[in-house]
Amino acid sequence: MNSVEDKNVLIVDTASTAELISKMLGESRNDIVEDGVVAVDHLMSTHPDVIVADVNVQGSGIRLAELVGMSPNLNHIPVILTSSNPTAETILKARNAGASSYLAKPFRPSELRSRIVAVSAEANLPQATEATDEIAEKVQLDIGLLARVFKLVNSSSFGFSKRVSSLNLAITLLGLEEIANLVMTVQVFERLGGESEKGRLDLEAFWKHSIGTAFAAKAIARKLQVELESAFLAGMLHDLGRVVLDRYFSDYYGAVLQHVRDKGGALIDAEESHLGLTHTHIGGQLATQWQFAPNYLSAILHHHNPAEANKYQRLVCLVHMADILCREFEFGSGGDDETPAIDDHVLERFSLRERGMDHLREAVKAELDNAESFLAALSS
Repeated sequence: MNSVEDKNVLIVDTASTAELISKMLGESRNDIVEDGVVAVDHLMSTHPDVIVADVNVQGSGIRLAELVGMSPNLNHIPVILTSSNPTAETILKARNAGASSYLAKPFRPSELRSRIVAVSAEANLPQATEATDEIAEKVQLDIGLLARVFKLVNSSSFGFSKRVSSLNLAITLLGLEEIANLVMTVQVFERLGGESEKGRLDLEAFWKHSIGTAFAAKAIARKLQVELESAFLAGMLHDLGRVVLDRYFSDYYGAVLQHVRDKGGALIDAEESHLGLTHTHIGGQLATQWQFAPNYLSAILHHHNPAEANKYQRLVCLVHMADILCREFEFGSGGDDETPAIDDHVLERFSLRERGMDHLREAVKAELDNAESFLAALSS
């Protein structure tokens, strides 16, 4: 299990801030020291799983990251540096010092926890740096994508004190996972059509729901520690059949949408009664034609009826929950005003009770704040 609760975290910060960070991490085994020199002595005897250090601690958090990276006995420990006043120069120094990640204060508990999980999963830091350089080269070739990257990193959710204009710095701040998600989303968005496409579907609400479901699925995956690599894309693609019906069968689908507006009820039921098929059928056909991986195909076909999925049930169940929680939080539109109950099969599969669902709701709600910034960058 790669979760925060499994980690021994060394927090290097002032006593009051360190205590607050420790509370954010909940049940993880946290140690607290107030300066870098003491931290090094502590490292030699305890070997924590992750270090979270402020750049301005006594001895310098950046110097601490450098020492950890240079030590053959310690260089496997990821270092997350934090700062309440980040500058481009400081962040680049942190990256060059071998820091795994950088967080601007104040940050939400969900941000810190997800960052700890992410850096713990990295195979090794040199490869990550090479990957950053390689991605930067590719992003530079796509002017539209480049603009979206800068819009996202300069959004209010990152709280950066000065405008970021360096691509390598932007990728360092966003992280490789966020860049990969942005690239995948842009490709799907452009291939299926953005908000300017003619049709009866409210495409702005559709894409908001799709991206919200992607972020919700990612949050649930991290919380449950399953399907971490495929949750985001599966969530984003789950309703693609709706936009295909709207684009190629606009008059027919318009009648379905009008029926839902006038009479209410579930969109999928109206599709079945008016067209004899549903957006899951159409989405599945398109996914097969485009040769999507079978796990994504299963999520598209069965997110409304997860018990019927013969394979990839964990991913299907994640997307099912993410779709419903996005509806619950009214993030975009799933096509109707219904908020169905989560399937009992899903609750049983993950042994979820009321308290467990409350934890998932909290994680999803926090992640939807990030989805707003992501969506703004995508729509630029």
